[in-house]
Amino acid sequence: MVKRAVLSLVLLCLLPACFGSREDEELRDLTQAQVRMLSDQVKGLDQSHTDLAGQLEALQASLNEMEGELARADARLVAAQGCNLYLSELSTVGFGPSPGRWTLENQALPARTLMMFGLAVVLCWTLYRVQSRRGESESMAEVERVLRRLNANPPPPTPAAMVIAPPEPESPVGPASAAEQVPAEPGPVEPPPVMSDPTPKSGPGSEPAAPPMKKTAPEAGPAPVAPAVVKGQPAADQPAKRVSGRREVKHKPVNRSQAKKCKVPGCPNKHRSKGYCNKHYQQWRRGGLVEGESEE
Repeated sequence: MVKRAVLSLVLLCLLPACFGSREDEELRDLTQAQVRMLSDQVKGLDQSHTDLAGQLEALQASLNEMEGELARADARLVAAQGCNLYLSELSTVGFGPSPGRWTLENQALPARTLMMFGLAVVLCWTLYRVQSRRGESESMAEVERVLRRLNANPPPPTPAAMVIAPPEPESPVGPASAAEQVPAEPGPVEPPPVMSDPTPKSGPGSEPAAPPMKKTAPEAGPAPVAPAVVKGQPAADQPAKRVSGRREVKHKPVNRSQAKKCKVPGCPNKHRSKGYCNKHYQQWRRGGLVEGESEE
């Protein structure tokens, strides 16, 4: 509408200019200047209108967001009112006569809870005790099994005078120390087992023959000779066996392959300690007779 008014005004100003004088031309120029100024103002008004329209759209968007927030706040308010109403109903129904007082109507519930807790504790303690007793019984059975295995073959009683520790193959040849010497005990000494003599016996006045000796490797010194045993003579009258102050030392065999084997005859295993293999060393350590070794 404003544009139409401006155009009509321009046309009215231009029509007389076609037929006017100089004054009219001056007036026409003035009118044109006013028209240009008015048109610039109209353009400014249009730009401001456009800006106001953008601001109005932004305000409308913020208003819509505020309406959404308000709707959500109303929903929360309604939910809070519902919860408040529910709690007020619970405070007056089923929890005691007076409103607002939270009292437990079922008085047996704490007792039942405590009873169930006590039963759970007793059950856990019982399971723990059963497990511990089972472990103790298993350990005792293992101990009894080991004792039965050790007592299956008890070692025979060995005379104190004949107790000689087996020589160590690794130790050098030489006299034994004072700590390794076995002191002789006073008293009767058991005679060594009588060996069958293949040679014919001599007369009563002749000297009895000595038992055959085992063939061993040559030793550094003379080997101690056991006293002869006379058949038919009581053990008390027999001469006591002289216990040498030195321990009997056996030299290593000349063959190096034999030195690495167990000293029990017929055992192909390698020696572990004291000249025995692992199996015979365990037997010797328990104090029993080593299986496969001859009694000396």
